[in-house]
Amino acid sequence: MKTIVIGGGPAGMMASCVRCEFSKVLLFEKNKDLGKKLLLTGHGRCNVTNDCDTASFIKKVNSNGRFLTSSLNQFNSQDFISFLHNMKVDTTLEDNHRVFPASQKAETILNAFKQKLSEKNIELHLNEEVLSLIIEDSVCKGIRTKDTVYYADCIILCTGGMSYPSTGSNGSGYELAKQAHHTIVECKPALCALNISQNWVKECMGITVKNVELKQNKLKVKGDLLFTHFGISGPMILNYSSQILRGSIHLDFLPQYTFEQLDELFRNEWNHTKQIQNAMTDLPLKVWSKFLEQCSIPKTVQACQISKNQRRKLVEACKNQIVTVTGPRSFNEAMVTKGGILTKEINPKTMESRICKNLKFAGEIIDVDAQSGGYNLQIAWTTGYAAGKL
Repeated sequence: MKTIVIGGGPAGMMASCVRCEFSKVLLFEKNKDLGKKLLLTGHGRCNVTNDCDTASFIKKVNSNGRFLTSSLNQFNSQDFISFLHNMKVDTTLEDNHRVFPASQKAETILNAFKQKLSEKNIELHLNEEVLSLIIEDSVCKGIRTKDTVYYADCIILCTGGMSYPSTGSNGSGYELAKQAHHTIVECKPALCALNISQNWVKECMGITVKNVELKQNKLKVKGDLLFTHFGISGPMILNYSSQILRGSIHLDFLPQYTFEQLDELFRNEWNHTKQIQNAMTDLPLKVWSKFLEQCSIPKTVQACQISKNQRRKLVEACKNQIVTVTGPRSFNEAMVTKGGILTKEINPKTMESRICKNLKFAGEIIDVDAQSGGYNLQIAWTTGYAAGKL
């Protein structure tokens, strides 16, 4: 039996390691080396997985989490940690169940996989891009590169998405999937910051406000918000960027208070001669100053001179700040891709195409994306494992 794996990232390397127990494996990577994008993960530290149970894991998946149930039951985060330990890679557990190599270096993970691929006699085809699939009567029989045709009994497509295109993830795998008549769900940047139109937001760049509540339609989330020169970022924004639509979002900078409680707090505390710009201690001065500007209140006015109408405007500014999202940042800055091959067209247990026989998929090319914290890499390991099995 012969298997061709297309893509030398996490999913492709895992699929190759598993598949070689049953088959001769040819691993194709268009870059000159394997795992180029893997080296960027976790700012080079490589958050390899998240050590939580399957139910908790699926809750962190933003798109099509239930699709992963079967494959996670085959190979979950604990299984991957054991897999690493068998390759002599020690791990360390950090906050929020995040797992890193003990070395704190992504190279450790990549080198361990390279060694295993070598030990298993995987035939590497580096600097060799797959240009098309060979399909006859809805059966995938091989691939074509620039100079050569290769035939195999199974083709596993692990070419990634469109995030960080400088690493080679340019969406070329979707074109291969289309040759097999697969549906591609529109691809968008995910795990990325958002562009905001309002200038006051950009003028607050570098400032973080903790515990901000964001609302848009049915979405309601809470977390830290970072102002940038183009808009907003921070863990909350990154994790839900794929669900936030263009248009208005509502930001509550003091969600610990109701409108009435905050109004009463202001009324009771602003009975002194302190300048109004110095009367708020729950928000950064720069942000508070912007709210004063919005309400046309001079910063030097004494707090006790604020009228009832002005006070209520400030309450509204703090608790219902409306800003306009013009879109996510580009794929150059996105950590993962939202969208990809329609999950309904893939067998969730084997990762095999329901449309084209002998064709399988794994990793970011599938329409599954999750929050930050090691979940997306585990999806690659899990789907790669499932695709590699017979």
